[in-house]
Amino acid sequence: KKGGDYNDPRTPKVASTGLNNRSDEFWFDMFIRVSEMFDFGIAISDMTIPGIPLNFVNDGFYKQTGYGKEKIGANCRFLQGPETES
Repeated sequence: KKGGDYNDPRTPKVASTGLNNRSDEFWFDMFIRVSEMFDFGIAISDMTIPGIPLNFVNDGFYKQTGYGKEKIGANCRFLQGPETES
């Protein structure tokens, strides 16, 4: 990491603060950081892996569905069913 500590209140809040922009994971890490700022549910799945497992869910996803980070690695079909349809 470079550019300071994102959680340090003295550091200006820029989404990329503390991330290595040369890392292969830079854009994913930055997206995660930004999505944690929103109250609405966000989930990311990896469509290149069979079963399309969840890679990330934010706190808004938990507030909306009741499911949290324990569902990372699971397919999002658990959200389907008669109890979930309105």
